[in-house]
Amino acid sequence: MEVFFDSPGPGSHATSITVTGASSMDEALRAAQNRIYAEYGTDRYEVIITPPSGAPAEADRYEMSVSITDSQTDNEAS
Repeated sequence: MEVFFDSPGPGSHATSITVTGASSMDEALRAAQNRIYAEYGTDRYEVIITPPSGAPAEADRYEMSVSITDSQTDNEAS
C-alpha cells in the first residue's frame, strides 16, 4: 500500500491525499490518517479527511479531500 500526500507546509490548506493498494475504504482511511497525523497531529491543527462517496474509480485507488486548519494565525492587530 502506498500513500501519496504532498505536504502543503504550515498554515491552513485544502488539499488531497491518495492511497493505492488498499483492500477497503476503511484501510485506505486509516493509512491516510496515519500519514497526515504524523505531520499535523498536534493541537495546532484541525484535520478533516473526507472519504470518497461510492466505489473508487479504480479498484485499489482511493482519493480523499483533506482540510487542514491552522489555529495559529498571524492576524493579530497591534
